[in-house]
Amino acid sequence: MKLLTLAAVIAAAGALTNPLQRIRKDYMALSVRASPRHVMRPRTDDGRRQCAAIAAKIANATRSGEFVVDVFESAARKYSVDDTTASNGGLLGERIPQGTIRSKALDRHCFTAELGQVEGPYESEVGWHLVLVPERLNCFKDDGYTRIEPRPMVEGGAEGLVRSVRVRGEDTEQAMADEAAVKTLQTLATSLLLCGFVAEGAAALGSALEAFS
Repeated sequence: MKLLTLAAVIAAAGALTNPLQRIRKDYMALSVRASPRHVMRPRTDDGRRQCAAIAAKIANATRSGEFVVDVFESAARKYSVDDTTASNGGLLGERIPQGTIRSKALDRHCFTAELGQVEGPYESEVGWHLVLVPERLNCFKDDGYTRIEPRPMVEGGAEGLVRSVRVRGEDTEQAMADEAAVKTLQTLATSLLLCGFVAEGAAALGSALEAFS
């Protein structure tokens, strides 16, 4: 009997843990955010070559000590044919995976590109793109890093030159995991409370019916 009781307890704990894990996983997935930028050229062979040439110009500028975000913004204003984002340096705004970006292919690359790295050319339904993600929250690819920042280069006494450094923000994956745990416990407490109310109501109804019988 004791073994049977223990087995029942373990089974109940497993049944409880699985839903909690699903709630946590879903919450973590919903918390992913990115603030990407892009440069777009026409969806032609020439557009692809133009994107590659722009990427090379950006790489040369960053090797010379310019901050990659500044260079990318300038390139987007000068070369991008996306009229809705070019004036803002190619900024696509805060996005979620498979969210409101008009191209699913572009949206996907915003969450697969390396943080702080210019990547592309990528082809989408609307053109060829270079993608830069300077800031992204709670993405498994980033190992807790959330953004890139400029840091002065001191090697050789060069003044005014910077390099990109990945930094961790307050809203790291661990912080989001803690918040997810709190949300999970709140959900569980609410569910248990509702179950208690239902059971109590059923008992009261049963007593009332028994009194009338």
